[in-house]
Amino acid sequence: MAKFSGLQAVTANLLCSGAAVYLTEAHTWSPRFLDAALFREPGDAAAALTFGAAEVEARIVLDPYAFDCIEVGEDVRPKTVREVIRAGGPSVATALNARAIGNAA
Repeated sequence: MAKFSGLQAVTANLLCSGAAVYLTEAHTWSPRFLDAALFREPGDAAAALTFGAAEVEARIVLDPYAFDCIEVGEDVRPKTVREVIRAGGPSVATALNARAIGNAA
């Protein structure tokens, strides 16, 4: 887990598709960063990661981790370039991704 900076979200990858997802306040996984639960206390982020570990055991997600976010005006954004790219979705066309792994029609 990243050193707690005051504002974090939890992300993982869906086991069935590999898609990046974000833990919501309802303890579900969403592909949208805007749906992510935001944690301002280290204990809350740790509890979310405990839930994420249970989801790994249930074979729903892989590799859950907390990452830092920043507030920009009234918006919240991922702090690092890596997480900004991850939140934006695949960086190449999904048709290319499918062909690369042999799933093209």
